[in-house]
Amino acid sequence: MGVTIEIDAPHLLPHLLDRLAAGGCVAEAVGSHTCRVFHTQAGDAVEAFRELRFFVRAWAGGHGGVNVSLRTDG
Repeated sequence: MGVTIEIDAPHLLPHLLDRLAAGGCVAEAVGSHTCRVFHTQAGDAVEAFRELRFFVRAWAGGHGGVNVSLRTDG
């Protein structure tokens, strides 16, 4: 199961993709504000969503409070 992440600062999307990849995720941009992420090391879909939500919120806080939203695919 994948997770779609949307941010309100499209200039930071490449940085977010790099950080997700460094954390062992497969991530690809699907729009100027949006990416799809697969957390390959999570045990199940619930764990994947929780860990991604925690990571992305922390990342956003470190970048001036970028607004982020996450939703599961499927």
